[in-house]
Amino acid sequence: MGKLRFDFAVKQTGDGKSNIICITSIATPERKVFEIPPESQPINLHRTICDTPNYGKVKKSLNKRHQTRKIWITLTKDISEIYLDKEQNLQFNDFYLEEISQDANKAESIPGSSNKIL
Repeated sequence: MGKLRFDFAVKQTGDGKSNIICITSIATPERKVFEIPPESQPINLHRTICDTPNYGKVKKSLNKRHQTRKIWITLTKDISEIYLDKEQNLQFNDFYLEEISQDANKAESIPGSSNKIL
């Protein structure tokens, strides 16, 4: 695996007064998406990602609560050791991440009047 997609979102902190950038999920090039547990989402827990140039741009891009960005990050040795085990399974802090079903995320088009066959 040469890269992973990290999904960033601005969320409210526990007190509800401040915002924090979080990593909500990680995707593979094979389009499999894995959820990060809520307690592991705050960006301050992901130091190796914070140190990438990609994160600097993400931080500038996210200004308001509920904004999101999906960014591909090339795997370094440090990132690989944190997010992948030896068999390439996605993990974080020795916890295997749960795969999110893609069917729930797909938006299906609803036929409208312009789609009628005459």
